[in-house]
Amino acid sequence: MIDEVNSHDQLRDHGELLADAAFHRSELVEPASRIPREWVTGTCAIGSVDACVAQLQRFRDAGADEIVTYGSTPRQNEQLARAWAARTVPVA
Repeated sequence: MIDEVNSHDQLRDHGELLADAAFHRSELVEPASRIPREWVTGTCAIGSVDACVAQLQRFRDAGADEIVTYGSTPRQNEQLARAWAARTVPVA
């Protein structure tokens, strides 16, 4: 599947260059359409702040010890950071 994305006309001739360094995200809509939706929803925190907190918690529960948010504005990150800090963490 990743070969199908990498072989997209827009990405094919960029070699090892990361697409997000070469293109604005609005320019990547067509190549991104080749990525299965379940890959996105299973590996990304997308949606409301509450939905993102829930997904980040799933990552932590799966063993992630560091999480980086990317592709959101400083205001969105601020809201997410506050919600993440305020969440109730079960005691092990």
